[in-house]
Amino acid sequence: STTGAAKKVTAVSVAASGEILWKSKLYEASVKKVKRSLGKDDFIFSTQDVPSGGYICMLSSPSFLLRQYTSEGSCASKKLAEHSAAKAALQAEFPEVFRELSMGIPAGVSAQGQNAPQGQKRKAEGAAAGPAPGKGELGHLVAIILSRPLTKEDTVYTTMESEVGGTKTYQSSVALPSYDASQMFRGVPAASKKDAENNAAKAAVAGLAAFAAPLLEEHKAKKARKNAENVEKLKRRDAERKAAGMVD
Repeated sequence: STTGAAKKVTAVSVAASGEILWKSKLYEASVKKVKRSLGKDDFIFSTQDVPSGGYICMLSSPSFLLRQYTSEGSCASKKLAEHSAAKAALQAEFPEVFRELSMGIPAGVSAQGQNAPQGQKRKAEGAAAGPAPGKGELGHLVAIILSRPLTKEDTVYTTMESEVGGTKTYQSSVALPSYDASQMFRGVPAASKKDAENNAAKAAVAGLAAFAAPLLEEHKAKKARKNAENVEKLKRRDAERKAAGMVD
């Protein structure tokens, strides 16, 4: 008979929002197949970030799966990438279970944004595309220029508030003291302080574009090489695990 672990997995296989949790469904199907509880090393999820933004995940399980599975494209978070890889494994290894689950999923909904409200789905899709325009993009750029993680002292915003005819407007400037203390970038006025700071950040990104372009390309190439190396390491590790299993 199935163990208590299987019952526990079943209880969490569908989120409160109705979204299918593919990892839990994969665990549940595997437990039912072998009729034993899962160990912590039975399923190995290796997640990597990708140069264009987002994450990919490679899933292996020498004990349960016939081969290695990869997430479908880049996902907005590591969690979604793991669910996407688990979904691919479930589809190949347990087609009947996958078919039953898929019948309840609206057409056109992907693993990356599955069953999410429209606003949340758009947000997730945008997150996978890279840093958000404005402060997020500037922070990413400055970190690459400085070749280290960003600190709050690296981007300093100053905002001026004005009021004309009862309407308040804000205009921000941003300084980058760790890069060039003499430079200041000013954005166009906006209706809120947040928007004004984003406008200043956009002005800084535009002003640094020519200088930063080769650094960005080098950064992308370095991340691509690292990602490729990690994928190869994962493949070798998976092959070694399978070979060891065959020996046993």
